[in-house]
Amino acid sequence: MFIAAKLLAFLTQPLAWVALLMLAAVLLVRRRPRTSQRLGWSAVSLLLLVGWEPLPDALIRRLEARHPALPPAADLKTYAGVVVLGGALESSYVWTNPGQSALNEAAERMTEVLPLLRRQHGLRVLFTGGEGELFGSGLSEARQAELFFTAQGIPPGQLLFESASRTTFENALLSKALPGVDPVRHGQGCKKMDTGAA
Repeated sequence: MFIAAKLLAFLTQPLAWVALLMLAAVLLVRRRPRTSQRLGWSAVSLLLLVGWEPLPDALIRRLEARHPALPPAADLKTYAGVVVLGGALESSYVWTNPGQSALNEAAERMTEVLPLLRRQHGLRVLFTGGEGELFGSGLSEARQAELFFTAQGIPPGQLLFESASRTTFENALLSKALPGVDPVRHGQGCKKMDTGAA
């Protein structure tokens, strides 16, 4: 399932299709020059389309405006904690300097937790994320997150880590089974909050 998810993730990347179209164009250039030319132009057109940043940004901004992620300050008292999904940390081989965190383009998953904890000191943090790389063998994301949050001065007693999940489905399933997590509290009026999705 994990390998199939990684393959599907690759196939849904627009640049993967650009590369496949270019490869097909090169392979067909002698036998079918006209088809090769069409494939080449298709690849260039797709590259220009996916490289035009205002389009995806506009779509994301509309979605974010419709569903604000952070509650007003007064509402934080009704929350038990913050669930942080993996996906914001670079692969462990990038962490060449142990004292320096390596975050990627989803860094807000990690950084937006900090002001929430300052606003409501009783909140706990549940980070869920194992080794998400197909051929990874280094630090799990949970261990990297522990180093990050500890460096930010968050007390260990506020932190809870799930380090075996590799997909969003496993994030939910394995986090629910952790000691100290009450999966029915949500139904009793205690809200849960997610700072991002994997």
